[in-house]
Amino acid sequence: VLTWIGFISCNQNNKNTNASFSSYQEIINWIKNPTNDHVMVVAHRGDWRNAPENSIKAVENAIKMGVEIIEIDLRKTKDNHIVVIHDKTLDRTTTGKGKVSNWELDSLKTLYLKNGIGSKTKHKIATLKEMMLTIKDKPVLINLDKAWAYLQETFKVLEETGTIKQCIFKGNDSYQVM
Repeated sequence: VLTWIGFISCNQNNKNTNASFSSYQEIINWIKNPTNDHVMVVAHRGDWRNAPENSIKAVENAIKMGVEIIEIDLRKTKDNHIVVIHDKTLDRTTTGKGKVSNWELDSLKTLYLKNGIGSKTKHKIATLKEMMLTIKDKPVLINLDKAWAYLQETFKVLEETGTIKQCIFKGNDSYQVM
């Protein structure tokens, strides 16, 4: 049995090393009809090596690198806004403390994101709406993780931003329920 394992390193200095797709629709078409001459590149929480994970800058960097799918994580604030952050708490990835669900959005917006070594950056927590407007019509798909708890609210944001076709997400509700 022959097993092939490939490793790809994302370097911000690379100029769109994977420029085979010029639209998100081309990515969708390739997924539906894959070929053997292409390896799809997926970034977990964006380009977290050169920007804070799940930040708008991390997603913008990944898009510039030619990443085709970017996974981001969602949480809900006390005042029912959906924000892009992985952990249930703010402690590891921001200058704040405590649960995301205990903070209101305007207070979260006063915090700064931390980079991979825990240092404060100039970047802020993005709302799902801000993130989706950032990627809208760019050659990338977004995998929304942790959206199942508030799938209908997430779907409303995607409708509002016109980005439904650019998203991959999972949940228990059928499309008709949405």
